[in-house]
Amino acid sequence: MASSEFLQQTGPRLLWLREAWEELEPGKHSQVQWARRFGIRPPDLSRCERGLQAVNTDALALLLASTGACADYWMFGVMCDVMNPKVRAILMDRHEGLIDAPAWRHRNETLGSLWRMSLGRRRERASRRT
Repeated sequence: MASSEFLQQTGPRLLWLREAWEELEPGKHSQVQWARRFGIRPPDLSRCERGLQAVNTDALALLLASTGACADYWMFGVMCDVMNPKVRAILMDRHEGLIDAPAWRHRNETLGSLWRMSLGRRRERASRRT
C-alpha cells in the first residue's frame, strides 16, 4: 500500500498532466473523460488527483503510455524526453520542483558511476580474501 506522503506527491502530478493536455486540446481532457478513457470511476480519479487514493496500476500504465508521460514524471517529477514538448513546457512553466530529464540523467549517471566504483572495490577485496 502506498504511503500518504507518496500519494500526496504523485496525485497532483496526474492532475497537472491532465490540465496541461486540456490546455492543448480544450474539451477533450476533463476528469470524467479521463476516467472513462483509463477505466477508472470519476470519483476514484478525483481522489487519486488529490492524493487520497492510489491509482490502479493498469490504469496508470495506460494513462502514462497514452499521454507520453513516464513513471519518472509520476513518481519523481522528472520530465522525460518522450513527453510531448508542449505539455512538458506547460508543466515546467507552471509547477516548481519538476526536474528536466538531462539533469536527472546526469544524477543517475553519477550515482551509477559511484555504485560501479563501490562494486569494483568490493570485488577487489573479495578476491584478496581468497
